[in-house]
Amino acid sequence: MLRKTLFIFIGLTVLTNFANATFIPDEDIKEPYRIYSERDANMTQAEFNGVIEKARRIYAPIVASHGGSLDIKALWTDDTLNASASQMFGTWVVNMYGGLARHPEMTLDGFSMVLCHELGHHLAGHSFRQGGFSFGGVWAANEGQSDYFAAHSCSRVLWVDEIEKNAEFRETVPVLVQEKCDKVWSTVEDQNLCYRVNSGGESLARVLSALKKDPVAPSFETPDSKVVSTTNHNHPQAQCRLDTTYAASLCTQEFDIDFIPGKKLSDPYGTEAEKEAATVSCTEAGQYVDGVRPRCWFKPTI
Repeated sequence: MLRKTLFIFIGLTVLTNFANATFIPDEDIKEPYRIYSERDANMTQAEFNGVIEKARRIYAPIVASHGGSLDIKALWTDDTLNASASQMFGTWVVNMYGGLARHPEMTLDGFSMVLCHELGHHLAGHSFRQGGFSFGGVWAANEGQSDYFAAHSCSRVLWVDEIEKNAEFRETVPVLVQEKCDKVWSTVEDQNLCYRVNSGGESLARVLSALKKDPVAPSFETPDSKVVSTTNHNHPQAQCRLDTTYAASLCTQEFDIDFIPGKKLSDPYGTEAEKEAATVSCTEAGQYVDGVRPRCWFKPTI
């Protein structure tokens, strides 16, 4: 009986670990560990909770339509410099920690993008990370795809009704970003939303860069020149992740939240899964120039 119990415990532990996706690997955090207080933060606990509650209200029914139960944990008093997602027994968990939220480089919109990234692990679909399975089968979109989903779909869903707030970013957006957003989006409302998404994406990337103590901060002006030979399912570098959210903000093909691309296919990692994902995003195969996933992490096969 003891052996059986131990086997079950070990098995559950292994599966839980495989089913856990973090925003940044612990080994990548080079910044000396410290506890950030509310004096360091660009948000209050009420704002932290407000973002989470809005996401819960919107995405809980969506997750339920896919057969899951969404549990977003608002862990303001936890000083962990990370965020994570997991699935176990039908519960789709997102852990949002105050330690990361209070980082001095983190804006409220950057925090929203992190939350969207973690939701992306559950909902973004192909490309899936290797080993991203639970009792329900393959589930975890890889890191680049989760970043893409955050800017392409989730942040737009969260902010689409905040017309006045979105308009404020017209005054602060970098010229390069403004020109690109104006090129692909025809309405003022969509342009403003594009500016805001990129502001949040920049905050997200700068936090990653600060935690890793990168010598040079990521910038819209300096895209990652790396070209991968196969899709990278791990965490890309901060510049590559900024390139991803920037590209996704320019994708005019609407994501369909009613299905998770590739998840129900017999081979969720294969070409057919990539074709499904291409129907709800921008790809070179779909004749898109703007909005395609950067080659610094993604290698298309179609």
